[in-house]
Amino acid sequence: MNRDSGIFPARRVIAGWTTKYSPTPKDVVLTMLKYPADERQLALVVSTPDGERLCTASVCLEGFKPSKLGEVAIKNWSENEGVYEALLAANVIYPAHAKFPTGFVEALICQLKGQ
Repeated sequence: MNRDSGIFPARRVIAGWTTKYSPTPKDVVLTMLKYPADERQLALVVSTPDGERLCTASVCLEGFKPSKLGEVAIKNWSENEGVYEALLAANVIYPAHAKFPTGFVEALICQLKGQ
């Protein structure tokens, strides 16, 4: 994944991050990057403060074209269950305004706050 998302802040510390499979609150770092397969789409990477990657909160979708800067596809299924709610609680995204089908599930299309 490319480093520069063109969105600031590109890194943000989130206190008290929890998801279904990570129920103990912890501080994490959210890094915004671009997917190399489609640089119009944002990648949201969640890591520990010392750099251990916990998950990628977003998903790169074939055929998805963000309508404006800061629009992102959130993966909230499988091992990412609860990521959408964690991003909402951390005040990172607005509630989903659309869904995008991908196989048997749907990605949630959200706007990043501050965009």
